[in-house]
Amino acid sequence: MSSADVNTQIIESAKDVDRHAAAWFQRQQFWNWTPDDQAEFAAWLDQATAHRIAFVRVSDAWKRTHRLTVLRDQLQAEAPARAGLPRWRNLIRVIAALMVIAALGAGAMIYLSAPREEVIATAVGGHRIVKLPDGSTIELSTDTVVRILQTKDARTINLDKGEAYFQIKHSATSPFTVAAGDRQLTDLGTKFVVRRDPGRLDVSVVEGRVLFDANQNARRQITLLTAGDELVATENAVTQLKRSPKELSNVLAWRRGVLVFRNTPLVAAIAEFNRYHSEKLVVLDSTVGRLTIGGTFETGNIKAFTEVAQDILGLRAATRGNEIVLSR
Repeated sequence: MSSADVNTQIIESAKDVDRHAAAWFQRQQFWNWTPDDQAEFAAWLDQATAHRIAFVRVSDAWKRTHRLTVLRDQLQAEAPARAGLPRWRNLIRVIAALMVIAALGAGAMIYLSAPREEVIATAVGGHRIVKLPDGSTIELSTDTVVRILQTKDARTINLDKGEAYFQIKHSATSPFTVAAGDRQLTDLGTKFVVRRDPGRLDVSVVEGRVLFDANQNARRQITLLTAGDELVATENAVTQLKRSPKELSNVLAWRRGVLVFRNTPLVAAIAEFNRYHSEKLVVLDSTVGRLTIGGTFETGNIKAFTEVAQDILGLRAATRGNEIVLSR
């Protein structure tokens, strides 16, 4: 499909929205409006921001048209016998129609030219690479949602959940920021990974620099991170560590489709492995959970991980519904 065909479809869609908005306004003004009508109308408004914008445009156009109608009535009262009165009536109608068309057309152009927020997501176990027009890339790990908003002056990524690796083409005129709640990361020519879990944010810088900016416990905190830095922000504290290239490579092993554990507590390894599966590993005994495990595992191979837990740690595995319970 050509770009002209795509643009035609978008314009037709905008026209449909405007027609629906006009129909709703007509029903509201001239029909016997009922609570059911109100509920249906509210649901239509909530479906999309474009619906609300279109209805406001129609309402505004009607108000201006109504003011012209009042002017017309005044002219009729002042000169009821004026021979040219029908011409005034027709002229006012034409002007009103043109105003409505102009308002809808201008609104459609604003709607079509406004920057769009693009939502990109991966499922559990998913992996996706997104290339931006400027040459930057965003690599999404399992169960991740990002919202991308690009304008001529800024590039903003909202990380709603999950983990993403960023390779950014730095631009002084178009800053690149990653927002995660009330915390923000600004690129300064960088390769870095950000992971957002409930109550926790992890940032690891592979190359370049990243500016971390957050309101922490009602206090503004700004930290400059450089290559090898790892920052962990929880609800109560922000800590900073230094990682070796090997450790950073392990953090990013998911990009190669594997997970690397080095004397990792079993409960922590299981929590990491479970991010990639709808079938979950479970440990009910805290003593078992403190056992450590090592090795490199494919993210999609839960069977191999379970076999190592059985063979190396001497555990038993029992399947219960959608869970695999590890125990002694």
